[in-house]
Amino acid sequence: MGKRFLALLITLMMVMYCSCESKPEASLNSSSLCQKEQVYIAELVRLEGLYVEKFKAFYNLPHFVSFIGTHTSFSSDELKAFFLKDLIEHKSAWPNHKYQIENTILRDIREQFEKDYPKSKYSSMLNAAIAKHYILDEEYPIPFFQAKDYWDKDVTLSDYADKTIVLDFWATWCGPCVDQQPYLEELATNLENCDVLFIKVSIDEDLEKWRNHFTNYEDSNIKQWHIPLDNIDYIKNRFSVTALPRYMLIGINGKVIVDKMPKPESGVFKELILQALQS
Repeated sequence: MGKRFLALLITLMMVMYCSCESKPEASLNSSSLCQKEQVYIAELVRLEGLYVEKFKAFYNLPHFVSFIGTHTSFSSDELKAFFLKDLIEHKSAWPNHKYQIENTILRDIREQFEKDYPKSKYSSMLNAAIAKHYILDEEYPIPFFQAKDYWDKDVTLSDYADKTIVLDFWATWCGPCVDQQPYLEELATNLENCDVLFIKVSIDEDLEKWRNHFTNYEDSNIKQWHIPLDNIDYIKNRFSVTALPRYMLIGINGKVIVDKMPKPESGVFKELILQALQS
């Protein structure tokens, strides 16, 4: 990458992101933030040039994020979080990486970030940015289905059209499903005063085992539903449930906001719910 082209690129990106002098109403804090963004963008463009010089091409997004941490004198957790947030919110400004933004890649990057920086104050900023990526550009209506509740009464999602809903497709024989239950229970308790409803939808065929799985159902903030045996295959196909657990976020308008949520243990899961409640 030539020096003249690099300088031009940095200048163009600065103009694209900030024009503080053209905003007389901007406060000192916003002006300072704008200047900080300019510095970070310049540093990231420098790192892109260094990366290409060393590897001749961009391998993948996680590799470049790792490269950032080992080749900058800046606070690496803040710079990484800023880059990922900016990449998600302004994809067109990062042509070398915009096609690599996928949920699974972002999940792996976030998990590695929390391992590398377990006490980083920038984790929440990163989680919020990743949550925005999970939200579908175009929502679609939730497929209709009927189920049975814990007491074997007929239930349907249309009964709760005025609430945001978190659906959890699971089974008692699914280890990862059971492992995530405490995190889901904690979230449901913390958000019990919000207009969000947590519903676990079991595809167990052994209903006695399913009922015996709960020792304190009355104290739970999560509704427990099960799919009738003759309808399980239909539900699997209709919702593309190819692996468990499967989490979905439904808006109050009865439309799917997030088709495949991350695990409840991740900070992104809660951030998705909060963003849905605020919209």
